[in-house]
Amino acid sequence: MSPKASSIFFLGATGYLGGQFLKYLGKEHPKIPVYALLRSPGKIEQLRMLHPDVKPVAGSLDDFDIVKNEAAKHPIVVNTASSDHSKSIEATLAGLKEYSIGNPGNPPLYIHTSGLGITSDNSRGEPVPIQKVWSDVGLKLESFNPDNYHLDGDTMIVAAGKDKQVPVRTIIVFPGWIYGVSEGPEKITLAMRLYVRLAREAGHVGTWGPGANKNFNCHVKDVANALLVIFDAALQGTAEEGEEGLYFVLSNNPALTMYEFNSALGDALFKKGFLKTPECKPLPNEVTARLGEYGWSVAGGNQMAQADRIQRLGWKPVVSDKISILESLEEEVSVMLENKAFERAEVVIS
Repeated sequence: MSPKASSIFFLGATGYLGGQFLKYLGKEHPKIPVYALLRSPGKIEQLRMLHPDVKPVAGSLDDFDIVKNEAAKHPIVVNTASSDHSKSIEATLAGLKEYSIGNPGNPPLYIHTSGLGITSDNSRGEPVPIQKVWSDVGLKLESFNPDNYHLDGDTMIVAAGKDKQVPVRTIIVFPGWIYGVSEGPEKITLAMRLYVRLAREAGHVGTWGPGANKNFNCHVKDVANALLVIFDAALQGTAEEGEEGLYFVLSNNPALTMYEFNSALGDALFKKGFLKTPECKPLPNEVTARLGEYGWSVAGGNQMAQADRIQRLGWKPVVSDKISILESLEEEVSVMLENKAFERAEVVIS
């Protein structure tokens, strides 16, 4: 029951990961038209440099009816936008169910990007023993702390993927910390932009608590390639879906503590003259309070996992094997400071 790839509705095409994936789609599937949700339709020419057949859909994640009605028109929806914007996920699923009802025997495909924040132990940055390394094989979302971020949307998606009455083919991709310079319109990952913006406010780079918590990572080109591998497998009917359609995407590189990462970031920012000190220390309460429990859960917890399922599709983190997150840091900082990307560091939760 593979969908006919007659068109794609794309949420997040102008973003960091979305733009890189769009470029790969343009190379491998240039004849599949892409309908991109755009707050600024003027960005369409940038997207057409990545894929030859991109059509604008004016609107934002907050426009429930626009998202729902557009999702109802297409056999495939890809979402690389905010993983915590529940209303847009509800709208997408409602539209896909309409498509499913109108096309019996040909259920639509929904590929959604979430994140490893679901695995956080919320250790508050403290050096606690690692309790578990999660595999994506045999994974049940209800195994996690229900207060962890991303889970609300992910749970809705899996439930839709299990619905036999109005079937929707669902796949969720969970990357670790994504690094590297993207070839899309947004060059630098949100997490990096956010850390730099907070460093400017605090006067130093910093962590949530001592920063002893660890994260795995993966280069943006490898994550975008993983999306392409999963997308192609879904078209061929060989991807796992629904309750089994949960894919972690990680490099082979060791997990870094947030103190290790931010110390290297501090050195790079100091070298560029952005900060007066390279020192890394815990961020003050007035800075961390702005992100509330979201910050503590996502930036202050261990996120330990292993990407087993995607290995079955033959994917390998080729770029990550060549350049690590720390080796990529200098280029990322240079690009970010040049285009002042840290000023566009907005966390979207709805």
